Amino acid sequence: MDITYKRVPVGSLSSFDVDLSAASVTEYHRGTFLICKVDAYYTSWKDWSTYQTSSWQQPQKFEFVTASADELGRTYGALTASTLGPAGTIVTKQPFSNRVHWNDLSGHAIATKRTASTTYYAVQRMQGRPDLSSVANQTGFTANKFWWIGSEREGTLLDDWDTFCYDDALSYYIAGGYGTSQENLWTIFALIDQMGYRVSNSALYSIPATVKNTSVIRDGGFPEYKSSRHDYS
Repeated sequence: MDITYKRVPVGSLSSFDVDLSAASVTEYHRGTFLICKVDAYYTSWKDWSTYQTSSWQQPQKFEFVTASADELGRTYGALTASTLGPAGTIVTKQPFSNRVHWNDLSGHAIATKRTASTTYYAVQRMQGRPDLSSVANQTGFTANKFWWIGSEREGTLLDDWDTFCYDDALSYYIAGGYGTSQENLWTIFALIDQMGYRVSNSALYSIPATVKNTSVIRDGGFPEYKSSRHDYS
């Protein structure tokens, strides 16, 4: 499992004063969270080679590939082994492997499962037809303006026909303005486990997201993935 992430801001309208000669608008920076794209795979196959041991297992380990600045070149503090920074990827450095004697009666089967999914989706509203909309490839809508204040809320930077983006996870939320000093390694481990849980429960959004009975549904993932195989030692 690899997790490509970007930290985005969340805001709200704080106050405004508008008269016939001037206007003043104040918006409040509530916090930030990660929007994530998750790529995961699982494969099971028969191997006819000879080994010295009847079984063998290795846990899954990760490493961080972090960016020191956002897309505007702005930095938010020093990066360490305990920080993710404003963007980057969490990659599987060592995949989980488990070799056992093959037994059809135990449910062993040749299989390959793969998912490329996200924690969020995007809906493209059709101008002139507010009753109609279609999902879009959400990975193209990571700019801060799509996440700051939604188009349905006061103070938004979006108009009625801009793409609507929604993330129901609010992964790794940090209140207030962001700085790397606010990060916590244990929270990062929890984030990775959370993404693994969402894979195993098909609780991510396909790209583009699936619509069923006019509702956007989560269907990205497969049950063979297990967060219990993660090792952070």
